[in-house]
Amino acid sequence: MFLLPQNKVLKLSILLFLFVYNGANAQRVGVSSNLVGLGLLSANLEGEISLNHQTTLAFGASCAPWKITDKFSLRHISIVPEYRYWFNQAMYAHYVGINALYCAYDIDISRKRYVGNTIGLGLGYGYSFVVEKRWNVVPGIGIGVGWNNRRSNSESMPKVSPILTRLGVSIQYLIF
Repeated sequence: MFLLPQNKVLKLSILLFLFVYNGANAQRVGVSSNLVGLGLLSANLEGEISLNHQTTLAFGASCAPWKITDKFSLRHISIVPEYRYWFNQAMYAHYVGINALYCAYDIDISRKRYVGNTIGLGLGYGYSFVVEKRWNVVPGIGIGVGWNNRRSNSESMPKVSPILTRLGVSIQYLIF
């Protein structure tokens, strides 16, 4: 078993306390799922941690490995990290954020196939409605610029274009 000398354990404990502590009343960790994504058959989950009283870091991921019919399939995997600044306090009321996006996709609609990757950077806005002590509803949107490495059956698509980096209405559970 690995043991640290007592003075190092004390220093490490104080360091961890200072890193994690941000006030007795602040929400610190939340998990959420985007209802818009679920409606589009995309399984998704997002975690959010409070960095201090007014900032959080969120990290979301979604995937859809579905072949719905012979003429329609939707396959993708995406990750969206976002740094959020809350105007009131973390995970309450209005926020603005800076987000990034990576998405790999393979979509087939009536024999027209789109395969590629998108990397994007954008600005986001949202609002957290408190439903109960630990439950929030958080609509949000992100708009930015994306670099797209996409091809369809025989045509090439633009490389850089405006994109939605995030769009949704999330149900959030605050763990502590």
